[in-house]
Amino acid sequence: MGTVKLDFKPKFEQSARIAALNERNRALALAGKRRLGGWGDSADNDGITFGDHACWIDIGKFPDLDELPSRKDGYVMSGESWGKDYAFLLDHTPANIFPHERIVGEIYWEMHMLRRYDWNDTGDEARRRQRISEELGAGGISSGHTCPDLMIGLTQGYNRVLERVRESLALYEKLDNPRKAGYLRGLEAVCMSCIRFIQRYAALADKMAMETEDAPEQARFMQIARCCRHIATEPPRDYYEAVQWIQFAVLFDRTVGHGNGYGSIDQYLISFYKEGIADGTLTRALAREYVAEMYMKLRGHFFCMGGRDENGGDATNEMSWVALEAYDLVGDYTIWA
Repeated sequence: MGTVKLDFKPKFEQSARIAALNERNRALALAGKRRLGGWGDSADNDGITFGDHACWIDIGKFPDLDELPSRKDGYVMSGESWGKDYAFLLDHTPANIFPHERIVGEIYWEMHMLRRYDWNDTGDEARRRQRISEELGAGGISSGHTCPDLMIGLTQGYNRVLERVRESLALYEKLDNPRKAGYLRGLEAVCMSCIRFIQRYAALADKMAMETEDAPEQARFMQIARCCRHIATEPPRDYYEAVQWIQFAVLFDRTVGHGNGYGSIDQYLISFYKEGIADGTLTRALAREYVAEMYMKLRGHFFCMGGRDENGGDATNEMSWVALEAYDLVGDYTIWA
């Protein structure tokens, strides 16, 4: 049985808020409640946790399993059926805002815990792709293992994404293509459930703001409410909203059950960062804290930074260093054999 290494000396001093959040997340990890990775318990990897199940918190079994559409109405291997199950799961995932949080959102179950997966006549093709993937060193295939372009949502927002899905759905219904139309109906259900999920956080934050007489707490809840109310449908307006939007987007992907990486966090955030610094609404320390808070929930190793741009030049920017500083601020959950 491994032990969790807690001793590290960060270069940057934690604020009281970040220290309190870090203590909570360490406690969840030590208690086995915070899922840290898929392969970290095996004996052949020197006890280092990694893998692609690294976000959810264990609060017990999903309580509404018998009402899951594919269980209640019958299993169908289709995008539309999958989308209905996903929307049901997200709609029945509780919204919680914990003490000291400004970046909110947790998941408690993944799709593979609820929905059965029958590949039927696609099994041979899936095995062929897995063999090719493993030969290329990509680790096989799964029900996820994607690198979504988060910049689409960051610039368009969920309303525009939903509009595009519905435009495509109308086209394929007109072309009488039931397979693609069914897939798009499933995607429509997924997108709408993501919007509802964020809106529930806005409603909860509004309620908590009304119920407290503590001025700093009220301000915290109001900030969360304003942010979530906007980004539920529209693209983020500032750095804080952009980090929160990414937090939700990664959780939505992880709810599928798998995922590999989410692209260059420095490229996603650099324009928001520069605007905030320029207009005085953001400091480097605050920018570092918001990303560090997100890392505590998602783990930082799913993002990359730096590298080369489309012209082969150095893509490193100031946000690259802020993202690294955020990792230094809180470290990671590393299990040592």
